[in-house]
Order: sequence, then structure tokens, then C-alpha cells
Amino acid sequence: MNIDPQAQLAPDPVPTVAAQEDRLHKPLGTLQIWALGVGAVITGEYFGWNGGLGVAGPIGMLIATLFVCVLYLLWVMALLELWSDRGSVS
Repeated sequence: MNIDPQAQLAPDPVPTVAAQEDRLHKPLGTLQIWALGVGAVITGEYFGWNGGLGVAGPIGMLIATLFVCVLYLLWVMALLELWSDRGSVS
């Protein structure tokens, strides 16, 4: 099989990583940061973070948050254990 070194190759339809990196860096403006802050306060009202702070205080909320984080970590570890065993089933 002879390959012509002068043959023109078709352009790559997939953009390169460098081209994608140039387009992804868009800083947030003041309005967007303000909207994120308002959204955080609103979700705090709906999900009980603000009410929990009023009842339990900052230390109580910290303890509750750490407890929920431990439960979440244990849940993820259990899922990983189940996922690792699925390769032995044929």
C-alpha cells in the first residue's frame, strides 16, 4: 500500500482541547454573583438551613452537617462496594 505524503488530510471536525480552553474562561459579573447569593439564601429558607441555625445554633448545625457528611460518605462507600462486586457476575 503506497501512501502519498503530499495528500491533503481532511480537517479534524472535533475541536482541540486548547481551542476549548480558550472559550471556557468567562468570569462572572456582579449581577450573576448577586443572583447566586440570593439563590443560596432562598434555598436555605426552603431546605431548613436558616431554621436549623435559629434552633440549634452554629455549633449544632456544624455537628449535624458533619453527621450528614459521614452518612453520605458511608452511603458512597457502600455503593462502591456493590459496584466493585458486579464484575464477578457473568
